[in-house]
Amino acid sequence: MAGEYQILEQWDCGGLIFRLVDGTTSSTDGRVLIDVRGHAWLEMALPGPHMLATLAKDQVIVGTTIPQGLQVEVAGAMPSRVTFDSNTGLSVVVWDFIEAKIGQAPASPTGTVASLKCVRVLGPCAFKYAGRLCRLDAIHHQADRRPGLISGRLTIDGGLDYAPVSCLLTLAQRCLIGAPMVKVHDGPNIALVVLRPNASPYEAGNPLIPRDGAKLANFLEQTLPAFQAKSAGYELGRLIEYYGLSVQNSFGEIKFILASVLMEAFKFFWAKNVAQKTPDLKANGLIRGFIKSYGKKGKPVNYTFEELLTEACASLNYSTTFTFVEDRNALFHSGAPGGHQHGATSTWAALRPELVTLYRQIDDILLTLLGYAGPILRWDTPDQEDAFP
Repeated sequence: MAGEYQILEQWDCGGLIFRLVDGTTSSTDGRVLIDVRGHAWLEMALPGPHMLATLAKDQVIVGTTIPQGLQVEVAGAMPSRVTFDSNTGLSVVVWDFIEAKIGQAPASPTGTVASLKCVRVLGPCAFKYAGRLCRLDAIHHQADRRPGLISGRLTIDGGLDYAPVSCLLTLAQRCLIGAPMVKVHDGPNIALVVLRPNASPYEAGNPLIPRDGAKLANFLEQTLPAFQAKSAGYELGRLIEYYGLSVQNSFGEIKFILASVLMEAFKFFWAKNVAQKTPDLKANGLIRGFIKSYGKKGKPVNYTFEELLTEACASLNYSTTFTFVEDRNALFHSGAPGGHQHGATSTWAALRPELVTLYRQIDDILLTLLGYAGPILRWDTPDQEDAFP
C-alpha cells in the first residue's frame, strides 16, 4: 500500500482473471497503482471474506483497463494483504508483483519516457544518444526530502532503450538509478506502460559527476558510445551496480567487500571476454581461473588475482599499485579487515584509507574504459571538483 506516500498514477481495470489455490479461476475489477517512491501494486475487491491462503501465489493476472480497453498483464503477482470490511461485505486484496504491462508495444515507437528514482539533476540536461535527442528533467516533490523518491524524468526521442542511460547515471551519481515506470509512445499516444516496483531508499548524495545538467549531459554524450561498445565484454552494468551498492551501503566492511567484488569481476570478464585467456575449468564447467603456464605433469599454473588485475589495467594504459588485496583477503576469510588482527579498535578507521584508494582506482578504471574527460568529484573530496583524466 502507498501509506503516507502520494499516488503517482493509477489504472482502473476490469475483468481481472486470477487463480485460487484449488486451481479455479475467478474474475473481478480492480486497479493498478504506483506511488512516488516507485512502489507499485494491484488492488481488487472480492465479495465475502477471503484469506491469503486461498489465493494462488506467483501467478499472472490479466484484464483490461477501463474505459480504454488496454490489455493488462501483471506478472509474478503475490497476494500480500487482505482486509475484510463487514459493512460492505468485501475483501480488499493487495497484490505485489514483479512487472505489470499496460497496453502493447508499438511496431515503431516514437519515444520513451522513463520515471527515474533517486536521480538528482540541477538545471537543463539535454544530450544526444545514438543520434536521438534526449532530456533529463528533475521532478520536485515540494518539501518532501525523503530518499528514494521518483525524482527525474528521462525522455528519449524514438524507440531507444533507456537502460544504458540509467546505468551510466548510476555511475555518475554513485547510486542505483532505477526506472519503476516506463512509458512507450506511438505518436502522441501512450501505447505501453511498464511498471517494475522499486521501493529502495537510496539517495544520490555523493556523485562522481557534478549534478549540473550541462555537465551530466556532457558525461552521457561522451560515454554512451563506449558503454554500448564495451558493455557486453566487460559486463559494465554489473560492475557499475556493484559500485552503486558499495557506496550506498552503511557498513564499512560491506562497502569494501562489494568494491572488491567489482575488481574481481573486472579482471574476470576482461580475462574471459576481452583478452580471451585460456580458462581453467572445474569438473562442473565453472571457471577456476585462467591459465598462465603449465607446470610439472602438465598441471595448469593460473594467473594470480593481482596479475590479471594489473594486466587488465595495463590494457587501458592505466598503471597503479593495488594495496587493497590484503584487506580483501582478511574480510573474505575472517569477516574483519586486516587491522582487526593487529588490534585496531575501529574497523572503519582501519578500512577507510584503503577504501578511499580503492574507490579512486574504480573511478579511474571505469572512466578510462568509457573514454570520459571532464570534471569529477572524488568520493573522499566531494566538494572539490577535479579534472579527469
